[in-house]
Amino acid sequence: MDITLEFWQGGKAEFKRTGIYPQWLFFSSRELNHEWTVRFKKNIQMGCLKINEEAKFYYVFEENKCEIQAITLGISSDWVEIEIIRVMCD
Repeated sequence: MDITLEFWQGGKAEFKRTGIYPQWLFFSSRELNHEWTVRFKKNIQMGCLKINEEAKFYYVFEENKCEIQAITLGISSDWVEIEIIRVMCD
């Protein structure tokens, strides 16, 4: 499956403004030539990644793992666990 995930934590500007370090999920697909940015809000987060209002992937993100399901022509594939690349920024 052609999708990668980076989990970003940190950012001085938002921390100064809110007192909370932001957390973001950055999904990308070379095959589809598309990137998605999702704000991380919960310990277990579920969502849908779309292109032009058409669902391409469903995901379930937990602290130490992420499973993703591809949607092709309206048909869902099996859930697959993908690697999480953690990025800390300041």
